[in-house]
Amino acid sequence: AGGTAGRETRAAAPPPPPPPPATLWSDASAADSLHHPHECVSLPAWRLAIAGEFVKEAASPLEAAALSGLAAGEAVAAAL
Repeated sequence: AGGTAGRETRAAAPPPPPPPPATLWSDASAADSLHHPHECVSLPAWRLAIAGEFVKEAASPLEAAALSGLAAGEAVAAAL
């Protein structure tokens, strides 16, 4: 009577997921903006908006990117 009564069998833990691929671009910022009159370039017929710090100048690249992203989101939402 050397059975497995009373013993729990546990499945092996799954392996951890691999790290996501990522690339750090040290010089990804545009040297100059497009000087576009709006924060993003929108193409409503395609429900598409292009955003980034390169579209319109702002006090800082971070501010330009944030304002551009918000405007792009609003443009796409308005097109839906």
